Amino acid sequence: MVDGLRKYSIKNYARCVRDICSGKPLAVKEASMPSGNSIFIPRYDCNHIRNIAWFNDFLSVIQLGIQDNLIKNAIVHGSYGDATNTGFSDLELTLVLSSRATSDHEKAMRLKNWLKQRLNPLLLNIDPLQHHGAFFLWEDLLVNYNNAILPIKSYEKSWGVKEGLLGFQIDKHGGSDSEQSFYITRESLKEYKIFFFKFGMNPYSIKRLISNILLFPAFFYQSKGFILTKPEAINKAMNEGVDVISDMIEAGTLIRADWKLPPEWLGTLRGSLKGVQIPSGKLDRIFSSLYTDSSVKLICRNEILPRIRPYLEGFEILNKRYENNK
Repeated sequence: MVDGLRKYSIKNYARCVRDICSGKPLAVKEASMPSGNSIFIPRYDCNHIRNIAWFNDFLSVIQLGIQDNLIKNAIVHGSYGDATNTGFSDLELTLVLSSRATSDHEKAMRLKNWLKQRLNPLLLNIDPLQHHGAFFLWEDLLVNYNNAILPIKSYEKSWGVKEGLLGFQIDKHGGSDSEQSFYITRESLKEYKIFFFKFGMNPYSIKRLISNILLFPAFFYQSKGFILTKPEAINKAMNEGVDVISDMIEAGTLIRADWKLPPEWLGTLRGSLKGVQIPSGKLDRIFSSLYTDSSVKLICRNEILPRIRPYLEGFEILNKRYENNK
């Protein structure tokens, strides 16, 4: 449990998310809106939802959460936030929790049940290969926010069910968390057979691998003090002049662009587990592995896996360059 106004490391944030998904109040103090960094979140409009087939179902579920005073807003960011979504895209979603949901036991349990019964099955219907749940924001986190959780720049191209200002007071001492995210991701990519293919090579595990590969530049630059969105970090890495990095990013971007929509039955099957988090345990991983695609597997083996080690070595070159320029 995190007391009010403590520092939120990645570890503490993850612990809070587990508590939220378990229906436990966070026992944090109420805090006023921070004034340090404010981002205006526009309400959705026709440009945002024109090509989003699931929008009405999404709006219905979110409005239930708002009406029950569980959440204040739901913010869509990432590729659906800036309308660059492809068949590869999952839903990047942040829920702004109400103070009651983080302090009152009855509301915390209702939030847990809403996540389990309504929101998570919806996320899995939107993308049957979804490999993470929603992000969460609450008042105490906003007044001492760690950019390593999710850079606040990610909300600059987003839309919400409601419009309004999203205010942050940034913790200036989150650099060690950024470095930790970089090193953890680097090690998982080095040992990709263990971390990603434990249940076989299939579209779910391949998607997780590619997502980590394309997120890796953001972790690298965060560890160097640059707070960039994922697209900004990818563009910066492409322009660094290290060919093995550009080669991998181009291969990853190519497979994303040609990604086939997964079958609906997979989302229905995974959603039937009613898990409080995504993924929701070993059975969910087994269900996810039932869907296979030989063409995606072939591309991964021929174009992605041989480039992983050179890709990581490319970032070692960049790392030395940045260290020498200090």
